Amino acid sequence: MTQLSRTITKLMGRPGQALIRNQPTLMVISGVLVGGATIFMACKATMKCQDVLDNHQKKIEDIETAALLATDDNPYPVEAQKQDHRVAMVQTGFDFVKLYAPAAGLGLLSVGLILGGHGILRKRNLALVGAYKALEEGYLAYRARNIEDQGIEKDRMYMQGLHEEEKISEEVDPKTGKKKKVKTMQAVPGRKKGSPYGRYYTQGCKQWRGQHDYNLMFCKQTEDYWNMIYKTFGEVWLYEIYDAFGWEKTKACLRVGWKKDRGPNGKFVTRPGCDDTISFGLSNSDEDKYANAAFYDGTTNDIWMDFNVDGNIDVLLTKDI
Repeated sequence: MTQLSRTITKLMGRPGQALIRNQPTLMVISGVLVGGATIFMACKATMKCQDVLDNHQKKIEDIETAALLATDDNPYPVEAQKQDHRVAMVQTGFDFVKLYAPAAGLGLLSVGLILGGHGILRKRNLALVGAYKALEEGYLAYRARNIEDQGIEKDRMYMQGLHEEEKISEEVDPKTGKKKKVKTMQAVPGRKKGSPYGRYYTQGCKQWRGQHDYNLMFCKQTEDYWNMIYKTFGEVWLYEIYDAFGWEKTKACLRVGWKKDRGPNGKFVTRPGCDDTISFGLSNSDEDKYANAAFYDGTTNDIWMDFNVDGNIDVLLTKDI
């Protein structure tokens, strides 16, 4: 908080705090209003330009008349005429400066207010980004401890809002040839919200079919396509993936995604601590298959997808942040 902000808060109390909170908005609005006043003053000054020009023309005519009336006894040298012309030009220029000075001053004030409001807002955004990064780092550290203590499968369940349900199925005993009932635990969607980025590819999504293999093929082909875009352009936003599947956009998906840096040779390089490819959580790893256990055993044609985003790539788009 600046000294001015502290002084306003001290003198005005709660109204002063509200004023400080809305300072960027008030400065921008004031800048626009002052900009309107600038236009008015400039138009008013323009209406008086003819008087200045007429005064300048009169001075030039007086110089030319004096030159015609000059005699040997009362000479008016050419150098003196040039000097008087220069003086007339300077005086006219000074008159124009005085005429437009109020409008120019208001114009500078308008630009200063707008840029000042933008500057305050940018500093606040930087502070929010710092808070977000601290929160993200704390969250990742918590997940690491949770995985170490509970295991990767439990962590996946917590992230995706899953819970375990008992499933009874019949299997044929290879030794006796008789059918027997087998109890297994299966991860199924819970009522509570899980991963902030994960989504189910289900009925109502683009290209969804009631066919197990078709849905898996479409999701994997979409994953391959966006990896190709990522490799080519070095940047993909999560909302673009949401659009590809027909999911409703969220505030989070408009800011997070994947981004690579430019190397010394101009080629894209993966940022430290980030994955080299985009993953929808559709690999053959045990943890990905566990998250989609109901899909792989044929219970449902819906697929759970979670994304390995790099984080808030709004921050990464400029090097000075």
